[in-house]
Amino acid sequence: MPVRIAETSYTLSHAARQLHVGRHTIWRWITSGELPAQKLGAVVFSEKALVDQLTPESRSTSTNLTQPPHSNLMAIQRSQNRLVGASGMDDSASP
Repeated sequence: MPVRIAETSYTLSHAARQLHVGRHTIWRWITSGELPAQKLGAVVFSEKALVDQLTPESRSTSTNLTQPPHSNLMAIQRSQNRLVGASGMDDSASP
């Protein structure tokens, strides 16, 4: 069965830059199942997976996962706004 690819997808390096974390953290999130990913020659992430990763409510509360430092909160918010704006998703539609 063919694999369905998200319309907008990101490489591992691009996802790490967008989420302001290292590649090792991205791999840990993939391994734990916290960040859904597909490997199609290269690992790619859907835009929704990255937006969900930026939303604290959607993240695991496990203590072994890296939490972004307070100094990165503004950068994370800007990244989330950029991703949400680019996708046309509207935060007001969320429950």
